[in-house]
Amino acid sequence: MYSSYLTQAIRCICLWKQNLSDWRNVHYTGCRDFFTTIIALLFGTIFWKLGMRRTKRQDLFNSIGSMYCSVLAIGVKNAGAIQPIVAAERMVFYKERGTGMYSALPHTLAQVTIELPHNLVQALIYGVSVYAMIGFESTLTKFMWYIFFIYVTLLYFTFLGMMAVGLSPNETIAAIAVGPFYGVWNLFSGYLIPVSVNPLRS
Repeated sequence: MYSSYLTQAIRCICLWKQNLSDWRNVHYTGCRDFFTTIIALLFGTIFWKLGMRRTKRQDLFNSIGSMYCSVLAIGVKNAGAIQPIVAAERMVFYKERGTGMYSALPHTLAQVTIELPHNLVQALIYGVSVYAMIGFESTLTKFMWYIFFIYVTLLYFTFLGMMAVGLSPNETIAAIAVGPFYGVWNLFSGYLIPVSVNPLRS
């Protein structure tokens, strides 16, 4: 019973420390939200009122392409932006783990948990503005699905950047290691090679 309280306290301390660290790092959070706003305005303007046109097959491809390229751009930025942050926090973690403060699990859970609201804010900033500017159907269900897919995609790009730093000795190797993932995800996302042409899925 005592160990479970101690474990919970350690997790809360790690989460509090990660939260404080992220909110004090205005360069990271501010730049990420600013970049998302710029990308949202850029793609919203490029694909202005595209969602209302659905008569031809090309119109559908244009709508899907708007989601594809914007999520890829923001996702790659997320994966690259988090790598120096995780690398800097890893040095602090090694010192704290060496003193016996906590193990790797609470630290990792705190890192992952603290990224959830940041990515949700990012998905909402992007999704609300772009959904309205593109002019997709204004139903709550479709809007929530749109936000959900943007959010989950941003999460797995962010977690890829975190994982690459965790598995590599430094952030330079991590930046090189995520490159093939971008290529594979880009190639097999279902946009460049449609599902009907892909021999693995037919």
